[in-house]
Amino acid sequence: MLWRTSPVLVLLLLFLSGCATTSGPDDRRAGTAAEQYRAGVAALEEDDRAAARAHFEALIERHTTSRHAGQARAELAWLHYRAGELDAARAQAARLAETHPDHPSLPYALYVAAMAAEQQWEDSLARGEPNQRLARRAFADYRAVVDLDAEDRHAGLALEAMSALREAIARHELDLARARLEDGAADEALDRARYVGEHYPRSEALGDAMALQINALESLGEQDQAGEVRRMLRLHQPDHPAVQD
Repeated sequence: MLWRTSPVLVLLLLFLSGCATTSGPDDRRAGTAAEQYRAGVAALEEDDRAAARAHFEALIERHTTSRHAGQARAELAWLHYRAGELDAARAQAARLAETHPDHPSLPYALYVAAMAAEQQWEDSLARGEPNQRLARRAFADYRAVVDLDAEDRHAGLALEAMSALREAIARHELDLARARLEDGAADEALDRARYVGEHYPRSEALGDAMALQINALESLGEQDQAGEVRRMLRLHQPDHPAVQD
């Protein structure tokens, strides 16, 4: 999984210039929020994450509804993610979406939330307790980034992540299907292989899923159905090892 440096930093000058060109009774409050945000950014640039977190959390507490608070939540999502605090990262992104649904940093925050969900799924695999719900959540979160703003640079990153995640999910489902077939549960293996074919038809794993369906059907004595799947596999992937005579 790729680490992402925070793109929120580049928006700081825009916000600060906006504060400088406005006037009114809220100037001092907005300036204080800007200064607090600037301090957090400075701490980030020095890689002092603890200080950055303190500045951003203080900003949110004192200026909850300000645009700088939205910036701070996006930064906190990234900081929590880098610290392995994945639920907290997702919570910050969700709060930003709730309080500032049109904030320019929302695509980035949602992208961080998606990465956090994907990491949680990978952690579940490493523990030997696979939770496909987490993978589907990550996929949905990446999709939300694209749907929010297809022109945002994080939309392109999200599309790439979705493609890679789709392959990973399909391969994992096939691994589970093979294990069930080896355990003698051909019917369950067949269901999982069909699931991959139906839900990930553009996956590179499709041919292997069809081959596994053939094996499962033959184990169940369904020779006619196995032959039909074999013909389909030969039609779409004639070079697949399962249809080499």
